[in-house]
Amino acid sequence: MCFVLCTVFSVIEKLNEIMSDVESSINTLKEEQRSCFEELLKEEKTCRQEIAAFEKKIENWSLTLKSDPKLPTTPTVRKSKPPDKDLPAEVKALDIFLQKTGGPDGGWDQYDHQAFLKIWTKHSGQQVYRKEAKLYLPGKTLEEIEHHEEWFQELTHLQDKKRKAIKRWRASKYQEHQNRINSQEEAEEAERRKKKAKSQALLHSTEQNRKKAAQQLEEWREQKRRKEKEEEEQRLAEEIQKRRREKVLLLVCMNSHVAVVTNYQRNCLCIDISLNVGLLIIVSFF
Repeated sequence: MCFVLCTVFSVIEKLNEIMSDVESSINTLKEEQRSCFEELLKEEKTCRQEIAAFEKKIENWSLTLKSDPKLPTTPTVRKSKPPDKDLPAEVKALDIFLQKTGGPDGGWDQYDHQAFLKIWTKHSGQQVYRKEAKLYLPGKTLEEIEHHEEWFQELTHLQDKKRKAIKRWRASKYQEHQNRINSQEEAEEAERRKKKAKSQALLHSTEQNRKKAAQQLEEWREQKRRKEKEEEEQRLAEEIQKRRREKVLLLVCMNSHVAVVTNYQRNCLCIDISLNVGLLIIVSFF
């Protein structure tokens, strides 16, 4: 009984494994089918767009033929402005090339050139693109397609040279601009140094003049003090001399007064004596 149960369980496990593998395979198949379906949808969308482009192209051809059957099917070459003299030679070479070869589409119709570019890009420029290009461009021979391929390769080469030349030209212009800025900064720095030196020289000269003026002022003050001192000394000397003269004069006056008083007293005494003598004489007579 146990053996039967074990066998049943093992069979169930195997069945589970088989079911899991089947389910995984189904999911994988679904994913593959979904991816394939998406690719088909993309191709269908691309085909619809190409068909619409061809229909529009045919309609334009019909309109052109109806309006003027004598007009050529290829567009005329667009005239571009003359190249700038300041631009690199590679830019001028590309402009000249486009002028000579029929413009940016190489003389082809715009729709033909766009179809060529699409197929060229799809096959990365491999030669196998020519068969598909012949299908998309029924109005072009294989030689015309090869010639357009050579033109496109030359155009790509010139465009690459133009990009590199413009890059170098911009770098050169940027370097010239930087050099001008550096020269201007150096000139401004030199001018600042010159102005600073001039200002310092002026400040030094002003300081020297201030010191000189201060020295002259101090000398003038010292001279004034000496003059005032001399005048004061002279005034004092004159005052002393004046006082001395006054003192001498006073002494002289006093001496004169004493002499006068003495003479007066002497005269008074003499008069008194004379009077006394006269009185005595008169008394003696009596």
